[in-house]
Amino acid sequence: MAFLILLMIGYFKTKSIFSPEVLVTGTWSLIIILYYILPHNLYSINGRFIECILLWVVFFYISSSVAYAITGSGKLVCEKSQSIYRYETVFAVLATVLIAVDCIRLAFTSDYFFLYLRSLNTGLDENIQSDVSPLWGYFRSAMIVVYLIELMELRAGNKRKVILFFILNLLTCFITMAKSQLFTVIFTSVVILHRKKKISVKQLLTVTAICFALFVVMQLLRSNDVTDFSVLEFLAIYILSGTVAFDHFEPLDMGTGSNVFRFFIALLNRLGLSNISANATILDYTTVGPDSITNVYTLLFPYFMDYGYVGIIVFSIVNGLLCGYFFKKSKNSEPALVLYSMLAFTIVFGFFGEILFANLSTFLQYAIYAYIPYYLKFKGVKR
Repeated sequence: MAFLILLMIGYFKTKSIFSPEVLVTGTWSLIIILYYILPHNLYSINGRFIECILLWVVFFYISSSVAYAITGSGKLVCEKSQSIYRYETVFAVLATVLIAVDCIRLAFTSDYFFLYLRSLNTGLDENIQSDVSPLWGYFRSAMIVVYLIELMELRAGNKRKVILFFILNLLTCFITMAKSQLFTVIFTSVVILHRKKKISVKQLLTVTAICFALFVVMQLLRSNDVTDFSVLEFLAIYILSGTVAFDHFEPLDMGTGSNVFRFFIALLNRLGLSNISANATILDYTTVGPDSITNVYTLLFPYFMDYGYVGIIVFSIVNGLLCGYFFKKSKNSEPALVLYSMLAFTIVFGFFGEILFANLSTFLQYAIYAYIPYYLKFKGVKR
């Protein structure tokens, strides 16, 4: 009930269903309601989850509101450099196509095409590796950014380009077999279209239904055995199991900061400045019901694992400040809108896992690709 009250206050204050306050309270209100109304055999949620989610929502809500209030919304004065943007687009398209062709070629050598694609992109099997240089992967990150930039400027003259870039992003989702990648493309598109007043509530509900259908289809493609597949059980496991897992996992001594600051540990190790290896991004499974297991623990897991309740408070504030800042800036800044659409995704899909710090390298790439066309100048290059 408290979350619903905060949701209404947040909506009347920001007049946006995609504001940080509305998203965080709406998401966790829905998760808790679904836990009690959906049929499932998951274990009960007890003190640890309830305490942590209360701390997370309250401090996130306050910090995002403060950031929104104190951040200026001055209009971006820099125009997009067409030359730099064109180079960025070319490299993004080339990287996407090269990686896709190579992954599909390799997958055809296996008896389990879709499972092989997933293994190829998770890196869990060292014997399954792409022949394309890893450097192209950094350029592929620009694909969703250039798509969102074109989407913001949607008009009759660039519709074909928007459709092409959307298809290329779907191609990336296909070859990675990652539901999170698919939802990132769809959700960020909806955020931007809503901000630009190009999508209605009815269309929003239609997109949600399509998104759910694609979610189910992708799970079926990734599974070898679909004879006992149940939509309701699928919903319970993927939407609710993280909250149960967070309540029932056995805390391990994994080292202070080893989960939250995995990116920096991996970077120091790669540069040869440390011999400490980063923790795996894919977590171990835990039992969440008599015959149910999962390896997702909500976004609370790394913060609580490393720093306990203090970590929940501190990083809810950090996340809230970032989201509040970019939400305010996104009103008059195209690159800020791109980044906020990404951050909004991390808020809504926090029931699945922590996304921002776990994928900090990717988010930094998004930020670079979003801002470079607007802020980088080369002598002699016309804007």
